[in-house]
Amino acid sequence: MHPGHCQSARSGHPTGGEPPYVAAGMPWFLTLFGRDPLVAALLSGLNGAWSAQGALAALGELQASRRDDWRDAEPGKLLHECRRGELASRNRIPFAPAYYGAHDAPALYCLTLWHTWRWTGDDKLLKAHLETAKAAIRWCDERGDRDRDGLLEYETRSPKGYRNQSWKDAGDAVVHADDRQADLPLATVELQGHLFAAHLAMAEKPRQDLGNTGVQYPLQKEILL
Repeated sequence: MHPGHCQSARSGHPTGGEPPYVAAGMPWFLTLFGRDPLVAALLSGLNGAWSAQGALAALGELQASRRDDWRDAEPGKLLHECRRGELASRNRIPFAPAYYGAHDAPALYCLTLWHTWRWTGDDKLLKAHLETAKAAIRWCDERGDRDRDGLLEYETRSPKGYRNQSWKDAGDAVVHADDRQADLPLATVELQGHLFAAHLAMAEKPRQDLGNTGVQYPLQKEILL
């Protein structure tokens, strides 16, 4: 468990008093990631509500607001990882303040917010992070699906970016049966499951007493029936 936001994520701000979240692992991954704390919260049920609160807050603060190909950032996208070491601080690698090569983090953010709200009934939490979730699902539909075929597909734009940007993100993680590297862009199956579930979640949340959001999600009509 990381006691607060990593220093690069909280540059110039004290870390004390921030809600905790689950870090990816020691020693090298004791920092803020995108998918790791979200998945940990999702798998922890009601007992993971505390970590979800920390992850939603930390990731929301670093949601991308503009396109930056060096960091694979686009408006609404959520980070893969942040670093504050020498290479990152000198911009030799694209991890400061954060690198955004995680194609699954935006949908997982929506799922984690919905999941935590369903377990806790905490409308204050939902209201605090709903705009971040709306921007994240908008990224999925408008930028994560590059060819408008209804599938999320990834391909880095950064010379130092990750080749694979789904759950299995090692450079040689996605191969054919004969061990040949799969060609980019790639639309891995788990990304599509996350997206479908995120749309179900986002279709339910605006039904609550949060005012008229004016947003119609693809599955909202089916959910309301």
